[in-house]
Amino acid sequence: MQIRSTSLLFFLSTLFPCGYGWAFESPSQNIRVSGFATLGYTRSGSENLGFRRHIDQQGVFDGDGSLSSDSIIGLQLDYNANDALSAGIQLVGKDRADNSVENSIEWAYVGYQWGSQWQLRAGRVGYDAMLSSEYRNVGFAHLWVRPPVEYYTFVTFFSLDGADLTWTQPIGQGTLRLKALAGRSKNNPVFFGQVQELELENIYGLNIGWESDQWRFRFSTVRHDYVRPGNSFLGYDQLVNALNQVSNLWPAAAQYADQLILDNNQLRYYGLGTAYFNHPWQVQSEISYTDSRIHSYPSQMGGYLSIGYQINQITPYVLVAAAKSEGNADLIPTPQGIPGNPTLNDNLVMLHQSVQGSSDIRNTDQTRVSIGLRWDFYHHLALKAQIDHSQVGQHGYSIWDIRTPPPKDQTINTLSLALDWLF
Repeated sequence: MQIRSTSLLFFLSTLFPCGYGWAFESPSQNIRVSGFATLGYTRSGSENLGFRRHIDQQGVFDGDGSLSSDSIIGLQLDYNANDALSAGIQLVGKDRADNSVENSIEWAYVGYQWGSQWQLRAGRVGYDAMLSSEYRNVGFAHLWVRPPVEYYTFVTFFSLDGADLTWTQPIGQGTLRLKALAGRSKNNPVFFGQVQELELENIYGLNIGWESDQWRFRFSTVRHDYVRPGNSFLGYDQLVNALNQVSNLWPAAAQYADQLILDNNQLRYYGLGTAYFNHPWQVQSEISYTDSRIHSYPSQMGGYLSIGYQINQITPYVLVAAAKSEGNADLIPTPQGIPGNPTLNDNLVMLHQSVQGSSDIRNTDQTRVSIGLRWDFYHHLALKAQIDHSQVGQHGYSIWDIRTPPPKDQTINTLSLALDWLF
């Protein structure tokens, strides 16, 4: 067994001995420094598919162990100049394909609040489209080791460069909140071991929610424009060129090449979520639909249901989740060979495998059942253990990193341990 680790573990090891947690406030109470950390161990993957928490990570294959997949550290500084003007910045260190300083800045905004109802933030703000959007990286805030990958992996963006406007109003026993957001964002997903660039612009979103001490409800809708119109989807330029070169030998190749070119670049996301917290019960569920106008990226649905029951300091839980692309997976017919030319035939077979693989990695077909325990053993410290049993379709493995296309449906078990700290 091999264990992957990253330099952020050094920072985690220096932080945990400090105690149960802290938050620094200036004497004038207008500056506050706080943070969060997770030290995680994950054992997962098969020979073909590698586990990853987000699609901008390298996968964990062959049942190996990883100390980096779920380990995170975050530091946040909030400044309140007065009752109206504020600012915030959040730095997050975690395993990602591009660990530049720019990508490590999750939030960096200036906010202005007028009255008790309106707040405007501008700069780099959270991509707030799901129940857990604003605290996605904060392990202590989740019952599970990580938010369900079948739901949250598709939304690869944690923040956007732009602005959001929030209106709140007490209604009944709770608070109604409406938020509008606009901006652009980018990320670096990993496909077949290659880091790609995914950039979205013209992001416009709206969500409406109501929450009380026991209940939370949220509906969100967001539209995005993928920034590569006229080019291939996710950097498939070489594959498109190769297909066009053999179109005289494989007539269908030109059609497959055209399907990889972006003729429409718009995505629309719709999400609905609810949560119920009333000791000892913790119940949460979300369902989403991504409406894709991009031929090479099918529309898809994802959802989950989580139920936990707290017994003193320990909360056992069960989670079921699923994600499925719309329609059936594309099965690419094998091209007919050229008699007497084995080299060319081998090249056509390899090209066919690449086309099938490019289709499968954009398709999703997965269900999962998880059981776990959370132990809140000390103030702001929680220890978690979780076992996932995932069923992954042969032609629907977009959530996973890929080494070689799987020859059949896969069953993969994942063991996860995590120590979460809020400070």
